[in-house]
Amino acid sequence: MNFGEDTAKRIPVAKINIREGLKETRLMHLKQTFEQKELAGIVALQITDLQDFLNVKQKMTAKQIFDTAEFIINDYEFFSLTHVQDCFNRIKKAESPFNGSLYSSIDGRKILEALQKYDELIDEAIFGKDIERHNNNLRSAMENPRRLKEMINKIKRDV
Repeated sequence: MNFGEDTAKRIPVAKINIREGLKETRLMHLKQTFEQKELAGIVALQITDLQDFLNVKQKMTAKQIFDTAEFIINDYEFFSLTHVQDCFNRIKKAESPFNGSLYSSIDGRKILEALQKYDELIDEAIFGKDIERHNNNLRSAMENPRRLKEMINKIKRDV
């Protein structure tokens, strides 16, 4: 992208965040409609944009970029394209869970590790409070002898 180029050409143009990504079609569904190379091309553009923004000295080759894009499509097929872009935007801004360590160099392995961290962030955003609430309810139920007995009886009935 050149300076002054129309921002509408950037991908994606929608507001990018976890919540918006949850509303979008997942890569696993896009793979049923589009060819792998088409999806890899879109993700490769996102990787290239990230690489250019970080201004790393050692650039990834086209093969490395496309291999990484294919890994992303296969390993993170439950992500939407917006999730991938949100992860990359967080890397660019050194926003949680990233600390700016990717500014010096980038490669496929580092991108995949970043996506793993981002996946953990999504899990926390979606399930964190529910898991915490469930654990608190379970803890209080186990501290109450009557509730504990009810839980044991329910487990016995279900088995």
